[in-house]
This record gives sequence, C-alpha cells and structure tokens, in this order.
Amino acid sequence: MKINKNLILSLDIGSNQIRALVCEIDQNREIFVKTFLATNSKGLVKGKIVNPVEFKNVLDDLVAKITKKLAERPTKVIVNIPLSGLSFNFRTGLLAIKNQEGLVGQFEKNKCIERAKNSFNFVDKQIMHVIPILYKLDNKESINPINKQGHLLEVRTHLISCDQDNIHEFIYILHQLNLKLLGIVYDALGTGEIVIPFTNRKEGAFLMDFGSQFCRISFFKNNLLANSAVIGIGGETISNDLKQCLNVSFQEAERIKQLYIDALVFRINPDEVVEIITNNNERIKVKKILICQIVEARLNELVNLVKKKFPLIKDNYPLFLTGGSSRLKGIDKFFMKKFKLKVTNFIPENVTKVINDQDYLNVLGLLIYGYKNNAFDFVPSKKKATLLERVKDILSPIFLSNYA
Repeated sequence: MKINKNLILSLDIGSNQIRALVCEIDQNREIFVKTFLATNSKGLVKGKIVNPVEFKNVLDDLVAKITKKLAERPTKVIVNIPLSGLSFNFRTGLLAIKNQEGLVGQFEKNKCIERAKNSFNFVDKQIMHVIPILYKLDNKESINPINKQGHLLEVRTHLISCDQDNIHEFIYILHQLNLKLLGIVYDALGTGEIVIPFTNRKEGAFLMDFGSQFCRISFFKNNLLANSAVIGIGGETISNDLKQCLNVSFQEAERIKQLYIDALVFRINPDEVVEIITNNNERIKVKKILICQIVEARLNELVNLVKKKFPLIKDNYPLFLTGGSSRLKGIDKFFMKKFKLKVTNFIPENVTKVINDQDYLNVLGLLIYGYKNNAFDFVPSKKKATLLERVKDILSPIFLSNYA
C-alpha cells in the first residue's frame, strides 16, 4: 500500500451519511479532486458517538475503499464539527491599551480576543472557533483596530463550541486510524466560501443548510460568520409528519414526499388525488392538497423559528439555500415568499466544474476552507538516504548522549 502525503481527505460527518472527498495538492499549491464517495453513518446519534467501535469501523472501511480506488492511502484529514452539543455564544473582551503611543497592535488585538474566549467557562464544552465580529476603540466601532490610537479596546466575538467528551472521542478514533487531523471546521465556514459570493459575504447574506435532521442557518457580514443557529427540523421531520398523519411507513412517507409534495400549496388542484399505501398495506386515495398542507404546517414552524433567531432576515439580505432537503419542490419560492427576500438555490458555475451535487457542497467547502487557511501544503518527496547518512542517524543519539 502506497502512502501519499499530498492526499487530503475531507470528511462531512452527517446525521445519516458520511461523505468523503479526496484531493491532491501539487508543488504549485494547486489542488485536484481525485474521488468522492459516501457511506451510511453508524455509531452516531445526532452527531454523538454512541458506539465508538461501530463508528471507527465505518471510517476504517471508508478509508479502505478510497485506498483501493486510488491505489494510495491518504493520511491527512479535515473534518466538520460533530453536531452533538453544538452551541453558539457571544462573548466580549476588554483591554486597556498601555503602550506609550496608545496604538493597537497585533499583540493587543490577540490579547483582547483571548479575554473574550476566557470568559466562556462551560467545563463540558470545547471551543472550536472564536470569530471576532466587531471591535470598539474608545467606544467607536471598527472592523480592524490595528494601528489605531485609543485607550480601551473592546471586541465582540462569536464562539462556536461543542460537546468536549464527544470531540475528544472523535479525535481519538481518527488517531487510531492513523489519520493526521489538520482541522475541525464548522461546516458553514467552508460552504459559505464556495456558495456565497464575496460581495454578499461582505455586505450581508444568509446561508440555510436544510438537511435531513437539522436546518442550519448562518449569517455572514464583513466576510465573517457573524451569527449561527441550528434548528431541529429537517427532511426527516417532514417525512415523520407524513408517516404519523397518513398512517404509512417511513419509506412510504419518503416516497410521497419525493413524488407529490409541493411547498407552494396554492398551486395544487384541490380536486387532485394520489394513491398511497397505508401500514395495513391498503392502497387508498388521498387528496394531494391535504398531504401538502401537512408539510406546509411544518415549514411555517421552521420559518417562525428562523425569524425569531434572526430578526435581520427581514432586512432584505439574500438567502443561499443548500442541503439535501432543499430539493423539495417549490421550497426556494416558499422561503422567498415567507422571508420576502431573494433566495438562491443552485450551485455556482465555478463549483459545478468540480462537483455538481448539492450533497457534497459541505465536504468541498471544508477542503477549500482548510486550503485558504494554510492547513495543508505540498510535501516534497525525500531522497533515499545514503548508507553513511543512515549510519549517522543511528549513531547520532549515542553521540549526543555522551555529551549531554
């Protein structure tokens, strides 16, 4: 088995599936996608590792499939933050500027951010990201206070944290699989990079990842992730509603959702009927509009929760919609009507040249985020050592010990 130190494995650990993308970086720091694939998640419940052995085996099998396909094994990995215990908080740091010139330098800026971070004292949480979203110098707002004069520096930070024990278990499993961890990233940071144009990230934009079990909403401003929330409503929630209300199996509910649902109920002919199969294995006729109204009720609940958590969503910022459940018919126009803003629900053209599948946007985003933040670089191959060099390597610890 050949090990390639320039292969980077990106993993999106989802509620139902684990998606992987492998790229190779060359000496010019150009990256090339080699392969991508997915497998069912096991050993996890809503991002929490409940069966470490089962979870490890799934990852091991996934890496083995990649190795077989490429005839090379990746040893470096970048992953998303597991959803277990994921929380978002805001903390403020204060620092008196004590240098003679009263100038804010990088040291003062970092010290102020550190104070904001240290004010977060939940012992069961692991802080994953500290994002400074606004500075004030002598109570005057600033995006970047470097080289400005003042007496009191204040920073408002957006902290992203998760379950500490779970993340430690996660890291330990990756170590057992001989995978060098390059970074653990909150999905939206990467997905926002490739889905939302820079101008929109700077001026203000929402990202909604409508997944199977959760809906993750993020707000970007000044090219920063300024606010985040996770709402426990997803495509499976809708399927379970159909299952309960129509007395059908989950599989039948999924079929109904894919074939008959339209989020825009006003477009449905009130007399149209469709055939469904009940739990008693009976084929019955049901009005299509009634089925769509079940879904509409849950979508309205989601809209109300989003508005409560993000009052700014009414301020005409664009919304970029991603995730497997964003394929629901009429969902983009539904959100456009409810939020009264522009909704974009397609993969940007430059991204489709790499991958044309909504399901892999997050895993590609993790890779791009890691690349832009210099999490990995090209590793040149080493020349074979001569016999003399190998002898020196063996003897050098002995020589050093004699003079210690």
